[in-house]
Amino acid sequence: MAGQHRDQPAAAGGDGSRDSGAVSTTDTGHPGVDIPRLRKALGLGAATGIVSAFPLWKIPRKPLALWSGGIAAAVVTGGLILKRDQSEREAEVQGEPRAEVSRARRLGAPVATGALFGGLMAGSMWLTSVTDEWSEKLIARLGAKRPRATYAVLAGVGTALIDYFDDSPRKSGQDGKGAPGEMSEKRA
Repeated sequence: MAGQHRDQPAAAGGDGSRDSGAVSTTDTGHPGVDIPRLRKALGLGAATGIVSAFPLWKIPRKPLALWSGGIAAAVVTGGLILKRDQSEREAEVQGEPRAEVSRARRLGAPVATGALFGGLMAGSMWLTSVTDEWSEKLIARLGAKRPRATYAVLAGVGTALIDYFDDSPRKSGQDGKGAPGEMSEKRA
């Protein structure tokens, strides 16, 4: 009900269940508006709009792809090696016998995984650069006087709308990872 606090049971039905409409999670008097969720969505939309204002396609594609792929490969490889070392130290502390493995075998999986991830990141950045240029040119052909600004505003508004109205189980806490009792008010 409008203006009803989320902890108050709904009068309809007599069983304490809520009505099927969205209920405000605060006492703001805004029926159906989840203020914390709205703030998060607007923040994410604003960040997306700001980042989208920079024309990524003007950076030369080859260096962009190589640098982003190389950094991603280094971070993933380093992280996997550190994680393996940490588990080996924990096993030592617990008194488990240490398996003797060659250096090539110890580094092979992290390096291969890092290289695959780096290649995926490089390809992703190249494709992002291509679609960024294509999108800006499309908006210019549609008659926008400032295509980059229009692109940034559309990206920000679209992101905010998608984030606010996304009612997936992960966001609503129904995947078992949310706090107990937390659930999207839009789900009945």
